[in-house]
Amino acid sequence: MNKVFKVVWSKTKGMYVVVSELAKSHQNGSTKRIKGVVLSGLVGAFLLGAFGTADASLITTDEGQMYMPYTDTARAYDSVGWDSGNGVQFKLLIKGAESGGVDVKMGTYMSGGDKKVAASTQRGDAPIENRYQVLKIGLDAATLKNINESSSNSSTALDELKNKANRDLDNLSEAGEKKLSDLVKGIKTGSTDLTAGSENIKIAESENADGSKSFSVDLNKKVDLSADGSVTVGNTKLDKSGLVAGETKVGANGVLVGTAALTAGGFALGNTVVAADGLTVAGGPSVTTAGIDAGGKKVSNVGEGAVAEGAKDAVTGGQLFGVQKDLNDSIKDAQDAANSALQTVTVTDSNGQKLTIDKDNAGFGIVGATDGMVESKVSGQDLVVDLTAATKEKINNAAGKDLGNLDDKGKTVIKEVVQASVDVDGGNNISVVDAIDTDGVKTFTVNLDKILILVQTVPLL
Repeated sequence: MNKVFKVVWSKTKGMYVVVSELAKSHQNGSTKRIKGVVLSGLVGAFLLGAFGTADASLITTDEGQMYMPYTDTARAYDSVGWDSGNGVQFKLLIKGAESGGVDVKMGTYMSGGDKKVAASTQRGDAPIENRYQVLKIGLDAATLKNINESSSNSSTALDELKNKANRDLDNLSEAGEKKLSDLVKGIKTGSTDLTAGSENIKIAESENADGSKSFSVDLNKKVDLSADGSVTVGNTKLDKSGLVAGETKVGANGVLVGTAALTAGGFALGNTVVAADGLTVAGGPSVTTAGIDAGGKKVSNVGEGAVAEGAKDAVTGGQLFGVQKDLNDSIKDAQDAANSALQTVTVTDSNGQKLTIDKDNAGFGIVGATDGMVESKVSGQDLVVDLTAATKEKINNAAGKDLGNLDDKGKTVIKEVVQASVDVDGGNNISVVDAIDTDGVKTFTVNLDKILILVQTVPLL
């Protein structure tokens, strides 16, 4: 049976396709149907799917026929498969797909009275060989063998597809429509019940006026997925360990978002920890109940505190600088006043004696008595009081209280004084004899007279 191909527009594919009478017929035999469909697709892909229709005389399988003069190449860019009318043809080259199981061959047919081939058009019935008029496209032997073997013992994919219903059920057979009708009738007569698969599903049933049932299926307010259950929506998952949504994790121990963690103990982000006792930065400052520790860092942008009696505010460097400046100015003013003003100090003792000191008489001294035994000198801020040299010499030459330091001269003086000033007189019946020994010591000898004269005193009556 000859295969007749037709070109039709496919709405589903949005392109022209080639179909054969064999593919459309309802002949028995899965192999024939497969061949028809495969051939239809191949022809459509080669001829119409990519290029549209073309003049059959301008289609070739011989690459040598693709020659064109360089002067006419510009025309080939605008059209595929056309005759310029001056003997130059631009042909459409058809080739089988590599390793695709497709053969593409060209055939010829003859016209005219005899079988001579002319190079150009002749008048009358001279035979002309019409080349490139027949395009034969078919499956090669190996592909046909594979198709026959795959369909010899089983139903083909087309047979199975033929028995499938469309999504909109518009291709149901009479038997299929009957089964669907019976199923609907069974639901209307109340032959179907709806049961919840778990306690998480709540079903409410009601009966309609026509006797059919209506079911309302809802999710319970309390959902129990058991220990191994979970809920996943996109990249969000909820299970017994907690909730995970991207980098966010919510569990029994707290919330973790990247490197940030919120737990019962506080909040941690990198080196910063906020806990019950305050804020701490590892290697940096901290503000806790124990106080503020700047960690060796500067405290900047501080507001000015109150500088007053009883104030407990922190002061700034600017405020301290102002206090220092005021103090330096006060000291300088005092120094300037002391250097420029007349300063006089007068001290009066209890006896009415006055001591006066001014800028012209800043020093003072102690004047000794008129005998000049004491002298005083002022050296810078020191007052030096000392004995005169003559007084020191007299003191150094003075005898001690026990006269133990007397020299020979002193002893002689004392002897002379004693000798000149000491004398012993004898009384009645006493005789005194003095003498000076070799040491110059004066000696007194006192004796009782040998003849005693006694005088009796008679009291007067």
